Order: sequence, then C-alpha cells, then structure tokens
Amino acid sequence: MANGYARIMPEFWSGATGIEIKKRGKDARILAMYVLTCKYSSPTGLYNIPLPLLSHETGLNLEEVRRAFDELSMIGFAYYDDDSECVYVPAMAHYQFGPTMSDGDKRKRWVVSEASKMRLLPFYGHWFERYVEPYNLPKTLTPQGQQKPLTKPLQSNPEVPSGKVMEPLF
Repeated sequence: MANGYARIMPEFWSGATGIEIKKRGKDARILAMYVLTCKYSSPTGLYNIPLPLLSHETGLNLEEVRRAFDELSMIGFAYYDDDSECVYVPAMAHYQFGPTMSDGDKRKRWVVSEASKMRLLPFYGHWFERYVEPYNLPKTLTPQGQQKPLTKPLQSNPEVPSGKVMEPLF
C-alpha cells in the first residue's frame, strides 16, 4: 500500500458487507481482506496485480481466486480485469480517505496525481464517476482508455439475477 497501512473497520466482519462476504465462502473472505491490505494495493481502490502473484500470496489457486473475484463482484465489493491485471475495490477510497475531500485537504494533491496515472485502467471510469463530485476532482481527469462493465454474471448463483450487480454494502 502506498502509505504503508490500510484502514480496516471492525464492522468489516460483522457489518452488512462482512456478513455478505462470509456467505460467499472462505476464499472470498481471504481475497476480500487481501485486496484491502496487500502491499500492492492503493488507497484509491484501483491498482494492478497479476493473478499468479495474488494466488501465491493468498495461498489460493488460480481457479479459487477467479471464483472468489466472481463472488465479490456479484456483491459489488471487488472486480478484476484479466487483460490489464487491474483490481477495483469501489468503496476503498471512501474508507481510506472519507466520504468527501475538500480542496484544502492535503491528501487531495496525491489523489489527483494518482488519478492522472490511472486514466487508462479499465475500471477508472467507474472510479471517477463515483469520486469526482465528493472529492471535487478536476473534470479534466476523465477516462482515456477502454472501460469495462462492473458485472461478471455467474449463471450458477440463483440469489443474484444474471448481470445484476448489487450496490457495495459498506
């Protein structure tokens, strides 16, 4: 992580998000905690990491990692794009920086700098749309690359209709 620590709320385990992740199984819990705390993550919630490295560090095999990402994406917690090796945790910036950021916030300069580096990532458009207003980001930071949808339907999951993505729970 860029700043050497990650802020994890105790409610992660007992709140609505934690309960939903727990329903998704042990692998989803391991992966959820990993994407929040690994040394490659970014407080913005948007970063690159190859699946083999993720697999190695979590102890999950590649198939378990893929299934866990499918489960986490169905509840809107985390997404992975194979082509760009990009992870997106939609609510991460909210929990690392807070729900809003003023122009006088000393962290804003860093967030703007990071955003300018992320513009080609496939989930950046979703990140920008979510944080442009609450963080008062410059409109010039619009996405530049091909954007990916935030859904990866699981035909085997009867609880979530195919193609539907739940709003992030935390």
